Amino acid sequence: MASLSQLFSQGSRLANRRYSTNDAEAVSRVSQDLLRRIPLEIYVLIFEFCAASDAQALYNFFFDDTTKAPWSLSHVCSQWRAIALNTPTLWSVVRISMDALETSSQSMDSAAKMLTTYLERSNISPLSIFVISEENIQQSIIQPLIYSCTRWRDVLLFINPTFLSRLAPIRGRLPQLRSLNIITTEFDEAGNTHKIFEEAPSLEQLTLRGAALDLGLALPWSQINVFEANYVEPADVLNIVPTMPRIRSLRLGREPPEHAPVDTDDWEIQHENVESMQLDIVDGHAQGHPGDLLDHLILPAMVDLSITCDVEESIGSVRELLRRSACTICSLTLDIRLEHSARLIEMFRDVSQFVRLSRLTLVDGDLVADTPFLDALAVRQCEPEAAILPELQNITVTMRVDGPGRTVQRWLDTLESRVNPVQPADPETPRIKSIQRIEFRCITGDTVLDNPVIVDRFRRLVLLAGVKVEFHYGPGAVD
Repeated sequence: MASLSQLFSQGSRLANRRYSTNDAEAVSRVSQDLLRRIPLEIYVLIFEFCAASDAQALYNFFFDDTTKAPWSLSHVCSQWRAIALNTPTLWSVVRISMDALETSSQSMDSAAKMLTTYLERSNISPLSIFVISEENIQQSIIQPLIYSCTRWRDVLLFINPTFLSRLAPIRGRLPQLRSLNIITTEFDEAGNTHKIFEEAPSLEQLTLRGAALDLGLALPWSQINVFEANYVEPADVLNIVPTMPRIRSLRLGREPPEHAPVDTDDWEIQHENVESMQLDIVDGHAQGHPGDLLDHLILPAMVDLSITCDVEESIGSVRELLRRSACTICSLTLDIRLEHSARLIEMFRDVSQFVRLSRLTLVDGDLVADTPFLDALAVRQCEPEAAILPELQNITVTMRVDGPGRTVQRWLDTLESRVNPVQPADPETPRIKSIQRIEFRCITGDTVLDNPVIVDRFRRLVLLAGVKVEFHYGPGAVD
């Protein structure tokens, strides 16, 4: 009998092609007896796999495209059609692009009817809704979505601010809304307050990108656990953080300023529940200093911190944030421009908040090959207590430098010393953990994968030491 993976593969191939009268030959390659004996539950798994594959890409719009699952699954044979039409979860992801609809050969009325049919087949399943339109959205497309709003669970709207007023009927009718992501590139010139999402008892994850933070949205801030936003000036964030007592994760990106900054010199915001914070730059912009925001925060519960900024002095703001918060960091990601690693080494040695750091990600050009830093990280036989970060077990290194083979060799020298490392003689000194996972990312695999010495060292780490080693290369590997 064929394995489950073979069935998935066969199902995917059959479901993702156009069928005609000649396709009986393709179907006949699969044993008809086998197909009859496949349990219904396996068919549903295969179909859900196909639909999930089509829904994977954020900008893959398929409710009106019969070449994609779930439409294609219902066009193979009567048995498959019956299964597809009676599996509501297959029809629970709706992606709409007005640009795609307006440039297609299909009329808008036909597309609206297909959308209505699609939503009807989802039955009572919770819905994931993705609407992308920077201009106008036809009422015939909006109306079926509004009718289904009580089932909205995860929603992404890439829209013009004027669209919000047309969603007024959904206010107070969002019992299942769990995550909301609003993106807009336009400011609401009218300065309206939009209350459509004000009553959403299940909303816990909120993302406001582009200019969405300035849309004047009334939201149930006290419920939010995860908040992601682009902000123009620190006051945009500092005003909101105190209204979210349940917030656990902050993911923030800085946009170029559009107006005069608000004076926040005397502001100090302490939040007892934030466990994770990510501070990024947006589209390469690094307007101002990250300290504009970091210098006003106290986050005693923070265990996961990720900072991206090309302002060298930002390491000082990171250090002071950790000291002021008296938190204990377990995971740290630094994509910070540094001329040398001395300040980074000093921070790791002097700040007690790193005593339990087990996961480290570094992205900073030449820094990742800086000899003083690698020496400080290495566990030396004669002086193991001198090594920084005794709890480190998981490390990711992104290299944007030439000659990655040489850099990888130097890192391997350091990391091999942390596999079953020598321990300090003083029992009061923290024990040094053995490295468990190593990940390298670089622009090219040249002088790495074709280097037998490096490959052999990788192999010994995996086979003899049990370390999980990953190596990714190519332009996308460092983005």
